[in-house]
Amino acid sequence: MTIQSQLNNDAISKLSTVSEEIKNANAFDANQMIYLVLQEFNNSKIAFDDMNRAQKAEFEANILSIFLHKNLGITAKLINNK
Repeated sequence: MTIQSQLNNDAISKLSTVSEEIKNANAFDANQMIYLVLQEFNNSKIAFDDMNRAQKAEFEANILSIFLHKNLGITAKLINNK
């Protein structure tokens, strides 16, 4: 595993619900989800580690919303919690 892939995995693991959804998705959806999460990290105006709790929750909710919109491996539990 490269250093970049380790950093990517560490970043994604900070988003517990997103990380769980990726683990539960099929391989194709999981790859799409990982790409989308990394893209959101890169496009964020505030570094994730500098965000407060509310900003982190909103960041994760936005990612889950993208997954739902793109119909990527979202479990019924998440849809019911919306």
